[in-house]
Amino acid sequence: MRLKICNFQHLRHSLPLTMGLLFVCCLLATDVAWAQERGKASYYSRKTTGAYTSSGRRFHSDSMFCAHRKYPFGTLLKVTNISNGQEVVVKVVDRGPFIKGRIIDLSYAAARKIGMISQGVGSVVVTPYKPNKGVPFKMDDPEELPEIDFENTVQEGFTPAWVTESHPTMHVAILGDSNSWIGGDDCTKPQGWNKWFVDYFKPASCRSYARSGATWTNTPNTRRNIQQNIQTLGDDNVIYNQVVRLDDAVGRGRQQSPQLIIIMAGTNDAWFLDKRPHALEKTAQQVFADSESPVSKQPSAMLTLAESIRYNCELLKRCFPQAKIVLIAPLQSVQAARHLNAVNQTIEDCARQMKIGVIRLDRLSGITSASENKTKRYTTDGTHTSVEGAKRCGRCIVSALGELLKAK
Repeated sequence: MRLKICNFQHLRHSLPLTMGLLFVCCLLATDVAWAQERGKASYYSRKTTGAYTSSGRRFHSDSMFCAHRKYPFGTLLKVTNISNGQEVVVKVVDRGPFIKGRIIDLSYAAARKIGMISQGVGSVVVTPYKPNKGVPFKMDDPEELPEIDFENTVQEGFTPAWVTESHPTMHVAILGDSNSWIGGDDCTKPQGWNKWFVDYFKPASCRSYARSGATWTNTPNTRRNIQQNIQTLGDDNVIYNQVVRLDDAVGRGRQQSPQLIIIMAGTNDAWFLDKRPHALEKTAQQVFADSESPVSKQPSAMLTLAESIRYNCELLKRCFPQAKIVLIAPLQSVQAARHLNAVNQTIEDCARQMKIGVIRLDRLSGITSASENKTKRYTTDGTHTSVEGAKRCGRCIVSALGELLKAK
């Protein structure tokens, strides 16, 4: 019996096509696996109607909205309740959730549609949704709802949560660089996010010790200096000396002992990395591998960003053991774009190591260096917030902080 000889000339032409198809199939399979998420979902209270979301839109509990940590604003997601198979399509308008194990926050209406109200927290599958262009499809959207005058405090007996929530017994201290400094020491100037933070968070008191030009990272010449206010980069213009000033103010009775300390810095560490050349030489993992606390050392020995963050936070814990510390990784900056992500990742990694709260404003605010490089809307120069940008950041911080405080 004769064997049929393979036509290698034909195989030479068909093999690349076959391999190409296999490669595309593998990519598609990988994409599907990557896109699908399984985890816990929670939902917003009805009282959140009227609150500003991180995208800048007003929230309405009857809209098919959601919060997600990574998908761009406007992305449609299909959410399936694993317990009953019910599905809903929602639009990403906010950032969150910030509680471990949860992957999405749904509006009240969306949670009701998949039978999750009685559960409170449910197990879901989340996948990106692309509507069939050949079939008419119309999402529930806030524009289809009656207009509500959110600027009034009461609408038909309803008061939005962002108007009424307050923290009348909580004293707050803020440390940071120019985007906090421009709000003023008393947090009343509208170009600073801290002014809007005070308006929405409503603490008993809020005082800023921030300074323009400040960095997390120390230098070999950094020393204790509570008098200097040079508003530019300097050896002593560092977060360490803001910690010292806060401790001095409390000790002299000029400041109530804070229950909440917020630190938003890092822009200058990225912007002027040539002036802080050792800043990114050590990772958070390397710094925290040493179990010995560094606070007995001089600040001039802390020459990397991770070392300086650990040093200052542990110093704050020693001075104010009852205070909750929250780190804010700053918003994106045109001038600091090259190194800011590495700086912000170090800030986040240090916070995780110390088990303290962290807010990634660069991811949550919706303000991007790319858009600000084209048109200055939320910043005046690509880095420093305009009034609109400050208001947006303030709302975003209050929203994220609320989640962190609830997760306590």
